Amino acid sequence: MKSTKQIKVLVTIVLIAIFVTSLYWRYTRNVFDETQLKTDNIMNHIRELTSFEYDGRLAGSEGNNKALEYIQAYFQEIGLQPAGEDQTYLQSFFTLIPQVDTNPVFTITNSDESIYKRFEMYKDFSVVMSPNGGSVQFQGEYVVLGSDFLRVDPSEIKDRIAVIEYNRLTPRIVAHIMESGGKGVLCSADSSSFGLLREFEKTKSLNVSGKAGNSILVGYISVDTYKHMQSSPEKMIDIKVDIDYPIIETANILGKIEGKSAQNGILLISTNIDGLGTGVEGNYFPGAINNTSGLAIMLELARVMANQESLPYETVMFAGWNGQKQQLSGSEHYINNAIYPLDKTTVIHLESIGKKTALGLVIASDPVNGVIIRDRILKYALDDKLILEKGSIGYGVITQFSDKKVPSVLLTDNDSTLDSYLDRIENMDKTVLDNAAKILATYIKRDIYKDLRLDYLVPIEKAIFMFLLFGGLISYVIGKGYTENLKMKIPGQTWENLYFSTPNMLLRKFYANVFPYIIAIFMLALLANIDPDSDMRIINTETETNVSLYLTLKKSIVYIRNMIDIGAYQADTVGNIFKVIYNSSRQSIALITTSLFLSTIIGVLRGMYEGYRSRKSRLGSLGTLVFFSIPDVLIVLFVLLMYTGFSRQYPALKEMLQLKSFILPLLTLSVIPTIYISRIAFIAIQEELTKDYIRNEKAKGFSRQKIIFIELLPAIIFRIVDAMPTIVTMLLSNMIVVEYLFNYHGILYFLIYLYNRQDVYRFVPLALTLGFVYIIFTKGFQLLAKVINPMKRKEI
Repeated sequence: MKSTKQIKVLVTIVLIAIFVTSLYWRYTRNVFDETQLKTDNIMNHIRELTSFEYDGRLAGSEGNNKALEYIQAYFQEIGLQPAGEDQTYLQSFFTLIPQVDTNPVFTITNSDESIYKRFEMYKDFSVVMSPNGGSVQFQGEYVVLGSDFLRVDPSEIKDRIAVIEYNRLTPRIVAHIMESGGKGVLCSADSSSFGLLREFEKTKSLNVSGKAGNSILVGYISVDTYKHMQSSPEKMIDIKVDIDYPIIETANILGKIEGKSAQNGILLISTNIDGLGTGVEGNYFPGAINNTSGLAIMLELARVMANQESLPYETVMFAGWNGQKQQLSGSEHYINNAIYPLDKTTVIHLESIGKKTALGLVIASDPVNGVIIRDRILKYALDDKLILEKGSIGYGVITQFSDKKVPSVLLTDNDSTLDSYLDRIENMDKTVLDNAAKILATYIKRDIYKDLRLDYLVPIEKAIFMFLLFGGLISYVIGKGYTENLKMKIPGQTWENLYFSTPNMLLRKFYANVFPYIIAIFMLALLANIDPDSDMRIINTETETNVSLYLTLKKSIVYIRNMIDIGAYQADTVGNIFKVIYNSSRQSIALITTSLFLSTIIGVLRGMYEGYRSRKSRLGSLGTLVFFSIPDVLIVLFVLLMYTGFSRQYPALKEMLQLKSFILPLLTLSVIPTIYISRIAFIAIQEELTKDYIRNEKAKGFSRQKIIFIELLPAIIFRIVDAMPTIVTMLLSNMIVVEYLFNYHGILYFLIYLYNRQDVYRFVPLALTLGFVYIIFTKGFQLLAKVINPMKRKEI
């Protein structure tokens, strides 16, 4: 039996040691070093991929193929595994990519066919294929219709190019021109001085959505071009733009870092990799912000993750979608031919990042599936003092994934960056790129690598944490050893000696008497820092929540730290919170003690008088019960009304003894306790008068004064002191109304003040102060009851 107990003790100690070791191992192994992130590397990728060598990276072009080779070589260099088809990095597909004329013609001519004005594509004009735009070769008249194009007679449009003012071309406008027999429509979107500059004439569009049947010229012109066309005397135009629609072969590119478990989900970090290709006269579209920036951030994040010593808990895929300028062809192909299960996938898509805007970086999601991951990324970013705001979305990659119930979010600058020649690296803001990369790295660190280290703790907090942890373990092991085997020896000591040693006794006292209060304060801080926007949803049969235990714990610890940091409360509207605590505590304690003293004196005297004079319960005591049942709010209001009435009649009364500042609150607060104490004294007298020792005193001829003050008064005092904790509770509940309505600046007044302002950081310290005051009074009266009562003195 003895050996069995020894084995149990040893097994317990070993299990505790294993548990602590595993915690330490997990704590040190789940490390993500985000300091490896280098914004200069992001800039270098952008500089390379926007160079002339890649010629705008139009899907299917030589420049685009070079970009694919660059990304694949980089994936191989940093050690990413292939995640494409047939153990490669690629996922090939076919798509339609319009080829726009690189030698277009657009001139206004005179009647003798001489050139009045020549215009340059992507500077003065551009053509679009959606809706119903196509190739054009036209020589003839044009008509300037302004904004009244829907009201003019169709005969004015027939066989002409219509030149209009409107903020954007729509299918309805194009259909109207075609039905009127027009040969094309050119729109000035910036002619209105009240609108934002759109400069569509500088952009190149490859979108053919909605294109069907016959085609006409559809395009945009600049304000200057519109003015030239408006002022030209001849209104003759010569325009030629050829557009071909070949089906080309291109590929998405995918690499991955395998997670620790195949059962876990897949995080897909994606971006668009294709551009708009070449323009005219040897120019090309660099596409720095839209969208080489997202690609560069993704490549740098892939390098940082590949260099980590630990593996992520989820498999992380890095995907570059191709053919995105043509109706999001690459992402659509992957969704329809997913290499990895979509129901296990979460998507973070990067697009148009690198331009400083008023709102800053924006995170957007659909309102159903992507809300949880959006909130988690947002909370981690704000915790790290990074710039991120919620935004809304239009149709794009994440709506494609959301349609398949895949949780998806978009990171963007929320700015419609022009697909123009000017989208160059020189126009990018490095700090915006750095901010975006760090936001992603922070989320990956906390949720993908589970790096939940308490790196925000200062040394003294770490020491306290270690003391609480190991002190508790040591105390538990010693207690277990003592109860299981009293005489068993360990080197130099027995369990009994260790158990009764001074350090262990202090530890036990600490954990029995102090530690519960620490836990209570911590739980209060934890509750105060639970996010009011907490949400939980079932997504693809998995329960997901936007609550981060790491952030909740961190906020709670920082909250407690600020509670004891005097400098943390200097700038509040109530002033320094510690001065408020000191002054309001003095005010409230003064009111409580004076009220208790006054209530006790009056209540005892009245109760003794009524109790001694009556043989049984008097009808007069009924008035006491009725008055006791009146709500304290009505009592306060009644006193205030009386004060107001007397003040009007006798203005000098307001200055006498500062009635409203202390005396009226005191009298109002004392009413209910006085009645309560009076009832206690009355009942005590009634009970004591029936006892034999009082009858004996009367038989011996003792005077009434002696019986009251020598025999009855101690019994009354014992009962009142026993009831004082209840009376204090009653007082504090009544003080809420009294302090607030009388504007008495005690603890409860400031609690209401701070609560109305939702100032949690200052409300809780004040609430703890109130609790401390309550404990002092109640415990003090309980101790006093034991001291003065001979029957309870032995309990001390």
